[in-house]
Amino acid sequence: MNKKVALRGVGIVVEQSRKVGLLSRILFCCKVIGLFVMQRSKLQFQEVEESASHERALNEGAVAKFKKFRGVHSSRFLSHRAQMNAYNEAMTRESRKMPCFTGEDSMGNLVVRMETENIGEGYEPNPANPSDPRYISEMYGFEMRFDFETQEPWALYPIEKA
Repeated sequence: MNKKVALRGVGIVVEQSRKVGLLSRILFCCKVIGLFVMQRSKLQFQEVEESASHERALNEGAVAKFKKFRGVHSSRFLSHRAQMNAYNEAMTRESRKMPCFTGEDSMGNLVVRMETENIGEGYEPNPANPSDPRYISEMYGFEMRFDFETQEPWALYPIEKA
């Protein structure tokens, strides 16, 4: 009962049983390829999860390092003019024949710390009780931080004294 059947578009005459065998092989190959793709995606998903958990562990370690430091200063300039003067003082040091930066912070970022008249007010962390910061009504300095790679300023705030 082998019938000869012409495959459309191919121009080849193939027996029907061979046609069924060919289709079953193609389906089998598709299933194998599908299983391979699923296994591959599972492996990639596991790799992504492992790298995410590794990054999470690194971030937790970094958070632990930051917890060792005291709290963050919360201060503000008394006026926009005082803030602009501090910005200009920090940015024009090189043109005034002064070193561009006065030092580095703990993270390796370049810093300019300068003394000025009463420029701001704010809170400073209290080492004895971190939940009760000290209020400082008069701050006599400012700090500007620069990115160590691009040397672009990214923070400017008043400090108690330089």
